[in-house]
Amino acid sequence: MMTPQTTVSDWLRDNQAHHDLVTWARPYGVGFEQAFAECPRGDWLLGIAARGGLSHHGIGAASLEIARTVLPWFPESERRPAQALETLAAWLSGGTADACRTERRYFEQLEPSDMTIAAAVQAIASALAVVDEPDAAPVVAQNAAHAAMLGVSDCAMMAAVAHEHAQSAAAVRRHIPVVDFVRLATHGSAA
Repeated sequence: MMTPQTTVSDWLRDNQAHHDLVTWARPYGVGFEQAFAECPRGDWLLGIAARGGLSHHGIGAASLEIARTVLPWFPESERRPAQALETLAAWLSGGTADACRTERRYFEQLEPSDMTIAAAVQAIASALAVVDEPDAAPVVAQNAAHAAMLGVSDCAMMAAVAHEHAQSAAAVRRHIPVVDFVRLATHGSAA
């Protein structure tokens, strides 16, 4: 592996990463592998993956896994969210994107009065959008964290958000190998 000529935080800044991610990465110096392996937030990793052109399939699979974490926020009798995510799973297995687009339009027009469900709906809509727009992937994780925060009492909000961020980051690493992030940072591409 090529030795990086820049620090993780400088590379992130030069690639238009959010300020909070750049600041978080400063202590890692040139330790790209450690930084990506320890990144606590799936939205950060998905943003890097999408901007860097990493595996569309990997981004989609991670988005699906993250979106599934919002299903418990829906009433048990509501089957449409799970069915929509099964449509995304079918696309990941080689199915057509048209069904995902139809589901996305449905979820984008919903306006639930319950804020937790509204965030969960947006997570699902964003996951379905990944079919056409990999840049939508970070929003899946952000909305899943938002739903987690809204779905608990005030004293548990920060713990719920931290847990959701950790779950999202783990999902990304299950579908996009850390080595792809390191290769992107040190060689300018994942190939």
